[in-house]
Amino acid sequence: MRPSILLSLFPILVNGHMQLISPFALNQQDNPNAGSGKIDYNYASPLAGSGADYPCKGHLSALGGAAGAPVATWKAGSTQSFKIGGGAAHMGGSCQASLSEDKGKNFRVMKSYIGGCPVPDKAFTFTVPKEALSGQAVFAWTWFNNQGNREMYMNCASVAITDGGSGMAGSYPYIFRANIGNGCATEAGADVVFPNPGGDVENVSTKAAPPIGNCGSAGPELVKAAAMSTAKEIGVNTLADGPAGDGKAPKTILPTKAAMEASPPSKAAMEAIPPSKAAMEANPPSKAAMEASPPSKAAQAKPIAPSGTAVTTVTSPVATGSAYLPVDSVGTSTPSPAPSPEKECSCICNGYSFQFSPDEL
Repeated sequence: MRPSILLSLFPILVNGHMQLISPFALNQQDNPNAGSGKIDYNYASPLAGSGADYPCKGHLSALGGAAGAPVATWKAGSTQSFKIGGGAAHMGGSCQASLSEDKGKNFRVMKSYIGGCPVPDKAFTFTVPKEALSGQAVFAWTWFNNQGNREMYMNCASVAITDGGSGMAGSYPYIFRANIGNGCATEAGADVVFPNPGGDVENVSTKAAPPIGNCGSAGPELVKAAAMSTAKEIGVNTLADGPAGDGKAPKTILPTKAAMEASPPSKAAMEAIPPSKAAMEANPPSKAAMEASPPSKAAQAKPIAPSGTAVTTVTSPVATGSAYLPVDSVGTSTPSPAPSPEKECSCICNGYSFQFSPDEL
């Protein structure tokens, strides 16, 4: 192949993946501070599979010199954005926007994006933590692609923080790492759900999955949006989502048949909170369950259901095999006060509440 043809293909090779274009990344070719001898013309490539160039593709050495001077100034508490350029988005995936206050030794997550990231030239917004320390900091964009090889992309930019606070440590989770020889991997064909995404999460995924391997535990800020999206697929309603998906808390929420079959309540839970008549009509016990513990003849003649209206919230895992996505499913009505034992008595059998008088015993 002639040299002229090879040169004409060079821009395509360089832009074959995605890279941070705003703010300018350290030693990136468009960064006005980058020295001519340190420019990385392969910036769109992923991190090495061994993790040898983590973090920031090995470009933190630019800090402290002219090449590492801040390219943007952000006020703590302000809304900022980043943009990604390139031509191979691998069907998107999940991204994080993070900040390091100690020259790249530790990165704390400001916002997580589940699905739909990156999109070329789109401004992805986030809030600079009001706790962030004033002074020079390192911004990091990380991406875990949906399709293709299992990779981790990471570009970093030098920024200056003004009007800051006492620091992000303890309030914001550490950056998520996978596919770099650390025992954690992402599932192909799905948008990874970060074990600890932080308090600011944007979820547009239509197919999400937790990471695989030793990836750390879920933190206190769970991906509620991702949980609700997954719950919808199996028919579980949540208080935050509402039965109509309008974000309003419903008056009554019943677990669907699919959810009950996936995670049936224990006998102890059923005895503690008997299901209402509406719940039992929506999800009647199976024939096998009735044959295993049939109610007495007297009780069959006079079954009753509790008439209380209080709603009880119960936390149970979504049936996806994931330990990271608990969702708030709602239990059933609490029973009305027990009748006087002098006149009649009651019992619970296989999830049913029965009440009968002494002459029926």
